Amino acid sequence: HPQRPPKLTMSGFSVLLAACALLVWSNVHAEPVTYNETEALEFVYYSQVAFCSRRAIESWSCGHFCDHTRAERGKIRFIPQGAIEGVQGYVAQVAEKKCIVSFRGSISVQNWLADFKLHLLPWPPSDTDRGNASWC
Repeated sequence: HPQRPPKLTMSGFSVLLAACALLVWSNVHAEPVTYNETEALEFVYYSQVAFCSRRAIESWSCGHFCDHTRAERGKIRFIPQGAIEGVQGYVAQVAEKKCIVSFRGSISVQNWLADFKLHLLPWPPSDTDRGNASWC
């Protein structure tokens, strides 16, 4: 029997997202950036926070994931699930003039369809309650 390729679990998907975030981050800097295991794991935790509830994200109390990351209190904005695509995430200030944007991984057909769409929008959106997140 031929072996089937391993399934990509949410943990595997989170590691993949973290690696992509690190790759994008390294391309933004002019100087070369080397892989840092501690930093990569921190991005995995940030990606896992996006699976938490609104209350847990806004109070940065997601347990293990929030315990191993940092976010400025009062500078965390939850992005609720949309009615059409069901995507949720958050934006949080993690250091002076640095923010993290994280979206929950795909958990439904709606999410998988949304993965193939790309919309570039200005931040912060002025027509929502998130317009006061000018710190990012």
